Amino acid sequence: MIIKDHILKNKFLFFIFVIIFVIIFIFYSFNNNNYFILSENDKPFFIIPENKEGITIINQDKKSLHLSYENSSNIEISNELNIQYSIQLITNSDYSYIKEKMNELINLKDSIFDSNDLYISAFISNSSTEYFLLYKNFESRNIAQDFCEKYTYFVDKCLIVNVKNLQ
Repeated sequence: MIIKDHILKNKFLFFIFVIIFVIIFIFYSFNNNNYFILSENDKPFFIIPENKEGITIINQDKKSLHLSYENSSNIEISNELNIQYSIQLITNSDYSYIKEKMNELINLKDSIFDSNDLYISAFISNSSTEYFLLYKNFESRNIAQDFCEKYTYFVDKCLIVNVKNLQ
């Protein structure tokens, strides 16, 4: 009799467990939200103390934290010219690198580049400036794309830049 009561209790507990499991499974399957809500953070993300008390702050050379402005007196960019669409050759955040590449292309022994066809343009954001070395000026994106596909064997992929959007 004791064994039958024990088996009956185990069956009853097993039955209760299965019912609870099924209820939980049904609840989660019908309440399937694929998103969650984050509360708005109105506190500062980081604080740079004004009095550092002689402590050296690390990682100040990162672009997002180091906001020193470059000396723009020796930078010649073509954003102000009437350039509409152009073929992107190189981009870099270092103006001197872009200028050096431009001079290399012009001064090659068998250069196909005319200095009047190469332009340097800049995209200035809050954290940095990105310089573009551009080739030729076109009236439309389609004309630039056609020219690029037919004649620019020196680029891996034709990237057309709407220079007016860089300003």
